[in-house]
Amino acid sequence: MRQIKSMKKILPLFLLIALVLPALPGFSQKYKTTADTVKLSKEYVKVSEDLAELKAKLLIAENDLLRYQSKAKDADKDAARAASASSDQASKAENGNVRDARSAKKKAD
Repeated sequence: MRQIKSMKKILPLFLLIALVLPALPGFSQKYKTTADTVKLSKEYVKVSEDLAELKAKLLIAENDLLRYQSKAKDADKDAARAASASSDQASKAENGNVRDARSAKKKAD
């Protein structure tokens, strides 16, 4: 007997939920007419174009980064070679004669 009373209370709740839940997406839908669908399509195309443009910019930036890294490596190698040459010249000037010192000074100028 108790179960029947509780079932009578729960049954209207289930019916209400069964009727309301399927209708919820319709209430939250922003685009309802064909004109709205056209607007949505235009917005989608614009967003797609923006996305494609951003992807292209990203690709260009990645390529630039590789080129800059290559230039930095080359500059590092050049700096190492120059430092080595300078060290060699300093060693010659320190251990050499006056002519080597004058030659090193001319090269430094």
